[in-house]
Amino acid sequence: MKILIPKDITVEKLEDLYSKINMHSSSIDIQLPSKIETNEFSLLPSLIQFISTWIRKENSGKLLLPIMEHEINDYLYNNDFAYPIIVMCWEKEIFNNNDQNIKKALKDPSKEYFQQMDFFNLKSSDVPIFCFDFDKSNRGIPKCLYINKETLFLEGALDFNLFPAYQKVGNFNKELFRKHFTKDFDAITGIIYELFLNTHEHAKTDVYGNYLYPNIRAIVLKFHKKRIETLKKNYENMKGLVSYFNSDFDLSSQDELYLLEISIIDSGPGLVKRYSGISNLNQLQSQDEVNYVKKCLYRHNTSSDISIRDTKGIGLDRMLRTIDKKGFLRIKTGRIDIIRDAKNNQYVHTDNPEKILLSDKKTNDNKEFTLYQEASGTLISIFYPLTFNV
Repeated sequence: MKILIPKDITVEKLEDLYSKINMHSSSIDIQLPSKIETNEFSLLPSLIQFISTWIRKENSGKLLLPIMEHEINDYLYNNDFAYPIIVMCWEKEIFNNNDQNIKKALKDPSKEYFQQMDFFNLKSSDVPIFCFDFDKSNRGIPKCLYINKETLFLEGALDFNLFPAYQKVGNFNKELFRKHFTKDFDAITGIIYELFLNTHEHAKTDVYGNYLYPNIRAIVLKFHKKRIETLKKNYENMKGLVSYFNSDFDLSSQDELYLLEISIIDSGPGLVKRYSGISNLNQLQSQDEVNYVKKCLYRHNTSSDISIRDTKGIGLDRMLRTIDKKGFLRIKTGRIDIIRDAKNNQYVHTDNPEKILLSDKKTNDNKEFTLYQEASGTLISIFYPLTFNV
């Protein structure tokens, strides 16, 4: 069986593809599109999470690319989804439309792509930073994040290392970047540091402590700008985002809302499996999974599981405090897809993690939650609004 990822893929359409890969026991190939025409919040990490889920299945087959050998470079540099998916699928067969195995031809262009990514030299204004723990060379370890293969830079150094990335994303409006965006650097770096540190400590191995192969951990920075009415129309199937966009925002002179998307993705066990130690999520109800995520977000949470730090919740709690009164949060892990509108539901410290307010992505309900097809790892995406006032 072959599953085609369409050019107009969306987060919602990906859910149908999850159903397809769980519906068949025969070998399933994935064909990538020539390009993706949609520019949706959290789409790239969602696609990476889907591929990570497919690749973990015993019946995952070949990766199919819609290109000839001479088109490889253009395909890589024009599509930010291509490189991470190709690397994740490196131990699989990779064929083109003419049924030619093109893995050998992909090797050198892929190496070059990583080098360009490592220096923030990709032509897109989006900034992806991909980390592949299973790569035996240091080629899979971004130099802006790691001192060496095992040691992350501290937050202060990361602020300096990521400045070129912020500049690149800030090319949308260099004057705004120079005058106003810079005041948000510390907050944005803090979010990235805490979330990526969490992947460094908890997303390299499965629940039994075995290193995952293949495995990806990534950061994606992306700029979005649109008029509020357009945003509400584009996300009309996501009630929580519509409610968020109904809030008061600082708009540009063209009445556009400027948003920075900060996404962190990993293909580890996921928050629920890691925290609970339960490898079969079918033992849990949707509310159970949501409660486990709340415990991960809880500041003073402790666990007897030696794979979890005693201070497990502090970093994620800091994220909630950082986006308080500003941002919008999405977490997809296990079988749940949940959100928090931090602008309309302000941060309140609680001694009971179950009182942390999270809502269902589809319905915006904070009591009943949709159970989706199980996804690998954890995806955390944040909309962080950029302001024009000093």
